[in-house]
Amino acid sequence: MFFWLLISSLALLCPSFMIIFGIIFLISAPKGINYIFGYRTRRSMKTHETWKFAHRLLGILWIPLGVLSFSLILASMVLLFNAPDSTIGTVGALLTLVGLVVFAIPILPVEIALNKKFDVFGHRIKK
Repeated sequence: MFFWLLISSLALLCPSFMIIFGIIFLISAPKGINYIFGYRTRRSMKTHETWKFAHRLLGILWIPLGVLSFSLILASMVLLFNAPDSTIGTVGALLTLVGLVVFAIPILPVEIALNKKFDVFGHRIKK
């Protein structure tokens, strides 16, 4: 039971962070553009407006993806409650990998949206 609880907790870590930080980023981007915390890409760090836009969009994407992946990982781990430790470890590692992939998926749509809304200098494109 301890091993199942440990692996389940580790597999749910990434989706939990997505939900928590998705809510934080949706409400407010980190105050100043920095190299330590937040969605840090060249395009998102151009101006304060691109910084806020990227964090808001990331929050919008992370919350439902986090809830979905949390639910699916939790349901999968519940099904493995009485399984052998080797099965729990293998499936838990795969589910953790899935959580990491889902964590990174929003990078592409955020960068595409930044590219459509802002020029290379970070100024909003006028239509």
